Amino acid sequence: GYESGEQLEIADKKGFDLYIPGKNAKPEGRNKKFVKANFFYDEEKDVYICPENKILRYVGKSYRIDKKRYMTRYQCSDCQSCPHFKECCSRTIKQKAIQGIPQDKLLNRIKLKLQSEEGRIAYKIRQQTVERCFGDIKRNKNFRRFLLRGIEKVKIEFNLACISHNLVIINNLLNKKRASC
Repeated sequence: GYESGEQLEIADKKGFDLYIPGKNAKPEGRNKKFVKANFFYDEEKDVYICPENKILRYVGKSYRIDKKRYMTRYQCSDCQSCPHFKECCSRTIKQKAIQGIPQDKLLNRIKLKLQSEEGRIAYKIRQQTVERCFGDIKRNKNFRRFLLRGIEKVKIEFNLACISHNLVIINNLLNKKRASC
């Protein structure tokens, strides 16, 4: 995805109403039932709850050099009594563990908002307006990376891409109007 916890946190602090599914909203992998996206984070108790209602408690924090951030670790102590133990846990690791990031609380709030009726409607509108524009610019105009460097130059380059997209829309509207006359 194009988002990260840090970027979402900045946007949230600036007051944006976020409707971004994120990589944890869609389960991926071989056994999709026991991935982090299917675990519920209880913000009040600071625990994760697995699809089988087992509780994963906070066990510690560590710094991940590759991710350049602190990760919190949640672990279940009751996995071996679960009927899905073999599906969920590996042969070597006997307890399910989840790595959390500092922005998990925000990601959970966004996930819950997207699951509400209001969130589904807002996201559907976003898909029809914003996502469509970015998809057109990226796919049809083949604008996949910036050629210039530096924030000011990148802003100018992106604005030019948006202007070209808007000119195509205006042209299509004018052609439609001429055809109906």
